[in-house]
Amino acid sequence: MKFNLVKTKKGYLPATDEDLEKSRKVGIGEVIRCSSLDIRSVEHHRKFFALITLAWENLPEKYDGYFPTPDDLRYELIKRAGFYREYTDLKGNKQYIPESIAFDKMGQERFEKLYSAVLDQVCRMLGLDAPELMDALTEFM
Repeated sequence: MKFNLVKTKKGYLPATDEDLEKSRKVGIGEVIRCSSLDIRSVEHHRKFFALITLAWENLPEKYDGYFPTPDDLRYELIKRAGFYREYTDLKGNKQYIPESIAFDKMGQERFEKLYSAVLDQVCRMLGLDAPELMDALTEFM
Protein backbone atom coordinates (compact mmCIF):
# COMPACT_ATOMS: atom_id res chain seq x y z
CA MET A 1 0.00 0.00 0.00
CA LYS A 2 1.30 3.46 -0.84
CA PHE A 3 0.11 6.83 0.39
CA ASN A 4 1.55 10.34 0.62
CA LEU A 5 2.38 12.23 3.79
CA VAL A 6 2.94 15.93 4.38
CA LYS A 7 5.28 17.12 7.10
CA THR A 8 3.66 19.64 9.44
CA LYS A 9 4.68 21.17 12.78
CA LYS A 10 2.70 18.38 14.47
CA GLY A 11 4.33 15.57 12.46
CA TYR A 12 3.44 13.72 9.28
CA LEU A 13 -0.17 13.77 8.10
CA PRO A 14 -1.89 12.16 5.09
CA ALA A 15 -1.70 14.50 2.08
CA THR A 16 -5.20 13.88 0.67
CA ASP A 17 -8.49 12.32 1.72
CA GLU A 18 -7.55 9.22 -0.27
CA ASP A 19 -4.23 9.04 1.59
CA LEU A 20 -6.12 9.40 4.87
CA GLU A 21 -8.34 6.43 4.02
CA LYS A 22 -5.30 4.29 3.17
CA SER A 23 -3.48 5.35 6.34
CA ARG A 24 -6.44 4.23 8.46
CA LYS A 25 -5.68 0.66 7.40
CA VAL A 26 -2.41 0.84 9.34
CA GLY A 27 -2.97 -0.51 12.84
CA ILE A 28 -2.01 1.29 16.06
CA GLY A 29 1.58 0.40 16.96
CA GLU A 30 2.21 -1.07 13.51
CA VAL A 31 5.55 0.01 12.02
CA ILE A 32 5.56 1.21 8.43
CA ARG A 33 8.53 1.99 6.19
CA CYS A 34 8.57 5.37 4.47
CA SER A 35 10.77 6.77 1.74
CA SER A 36 11.07 10.26 0.41
CA LEU A 37 10.07 10.93 -3.18
CA ASP A 38 10.25 14.16 -5.15
CA ILE A 39 6.66 14.39 -6.38
CA ARG A 40 6.47 15.50 -9.99
CA SER A 41 3.82 17.57 -11.68
CA VAL A 42 1.24 15.29 -13.29
CA GLU A 43 0.32 18.10 -15.70
CA HIS A 44 3.94 18.43 -16.81
CA HIS A 45 4.08 14.66 -17.31
CA ARG A 46 0.93 14.79 -19.47
CA LYS A 47 2.36 17.71 -21.45
CA PHE A 48 5.46 15.62 -22.16
CA PHE A 49 3.38 12.78 -23.58
CA ALA A 50 1.31 15.24 -25.61
CA LEU A 51 4.59 16.58 -27.05
CA ILE A 52 5.65 13.05 -28.04
CA THR A 53 2.28 12.29 -29.63
CA LEU A 54 2.27 15.59 -31.51
CA ALA A 55 5.79 14.90 -32.79
CA TRP A 56 4.93 11.34 -33.83
CA GLU A 57 1.80 12.43 -35.70
CA ASN A 58 3.76 15.13 -37.58
CA LEU A 59 7.03 13.37 -38.39
CA PRO A 60 8.53 14.36 -41.74
CA GLU A 61 8.57 11.76 -44.50
CA LYS A 62 12.29 11.07 -44.04
CA TYR A 63 11.44 9.37 -40.71
CA ASP A 64 8.81 7.03 -42.21
CA GLY A 65 9.27 3.51 -40.89
CA TYR A 66 11.69 4.44 -38.12
CA PHE A 67 9.21 4.78 -35.27
CA PRO A 68 6.26 2.36 -35.44
CA THR A 69 4.78 3.73 -32.19
CA PRO A 70 4.95 6.96 -30.19
CA ASP A 71 6.82 5.00 -27.49
CA ASP A 72 9.58 4.12 -29.97
CA LEU A 73 9.94 7.81 -30.81
CA ARG A 74 9.93 8.71 -27.10
CA TYR A 75 12.77 6.32 -26.34
CA GLU A 76 14.84 7.70 -29.21
CA LEU A 77 14.19 11.32 -28.23
CA ILE A 78 15.16 10.66 -24.63
CA LYS A 79 18.42 9.07 -25.78
CA ARG A 80 19.14 11.87 -28.29
CA ALA A 81 18.54 14.37 -25.49
CA GLY A 82 21.34 12.70 -23.52
CA PHE A 83 19.25 10.92 -20.89
CA TYR A 84 20.41 7.32 -21.18
CA ARG A 85 22.72 4.75 -19.70
CA GLU A 86 25.25 2.93 -21.78
CA TYR A 87 26.61 -0.61 -21.69
CA THR A 88 28.50 -2.97 -23.97
CA ASP A 89 26.63 -6.10 -25.05
CA LEU A 90 28.16 -9.57 -25.42
CA LYS A 91 29.12 -8.86 -29.03
CA GLY A 92 31.07 -5.77 -28.02
CA ASN A 93 28.47 -3.30 -29.35
CA LYS A 94 27.55 -0.22 -27.34
CA GLN A 95 23.90 -0.17 -26.33
CA TYR A 96 21.91 2.77 -25.00
CA ILE A 97 18.93 2.51 -22.71
CA PRO A 98 16.76 5.60 -22.16
CA GLU A 99 16.28 6.76 -18.58
CA SER A 100 12.95 5.93 -17.04
CA ILE A 101 10.62 8.87 -16.56
CA ALA A 102 8.47 6.97 -14.07
CA PHE A 103 7.46 9.17 -11.15
CA ASP A 104 9.46 7.09 -8.70
CA LYS A 105 12.56 7.08 -10.95
CA MET A 106 12.94 10.77 -11.89
CA GLY A 107 12.29 13.88 -9.81
CA GLN A 108 10.76 17.12 -11.05
CA GLU A 109 14.06 19.00 -11.48
CA ARG A 110 15.62 16.30 -13.68
CA PHE A 111 12.34 15.83 -15.57
CA GLU A 112 12.28 19.56 -16.41
CA LYS A 113 15.78 19.24 -17.87
CA LEU A 114 14.76 16.17 -19.85
CA TYR A 115 11.60 17.91 -21.11
CA SER A 116 13.59 20.91 -22.32
CA ALA A 117 16.19 18.74 -24.06
CA VAL A 118 13.50 16.58 -25.73
CA LEU A 119 11.66 19.73 -26.80
CA ASP A 120 14.86 20.86 -28.55
CA GLN A 121 15.13 17.49 -30.29
CA VAL A 122 11.51 17.65 -31.47
CA CYS A 123 12.09 21.17 -32.81
CA ARG A 124 15.02 19.86 -34.86
CA MET A 125 13.10 16.85 -36.16
CA LEU A 126 10.05 18.87 -37.18
CA GLY A 127 11.97 21.94 -38.37
CA LEU A 128 10.20 24.29 -35.97
CA ASP A 129 11.40 26.79 -33.40
CA ALA A 130 10.34 26.42 -29.77
CA PRO A 131 7.60 29.12 -29.77
CA GLU A 132 5.98 27.58 -32.87
CA LEU A 133 6.09 24.13 -31.30
CA MET A 134 4.68 25.39 -28.00
CA ASP A 135 1.80 27.06 -29.85
CA ALA A 136 1.09 23.83 -31.70
CA LEU A 137 1.29 21.87 -28.46
CA THR A 138 -1.16 24.22 -26.74
CA GLU A 139 -3.64 23.77 -29.60
CA PHE A 140 -3.03 20.00 -29.60
CA MET A 141 -3.81 19.62 -25.91
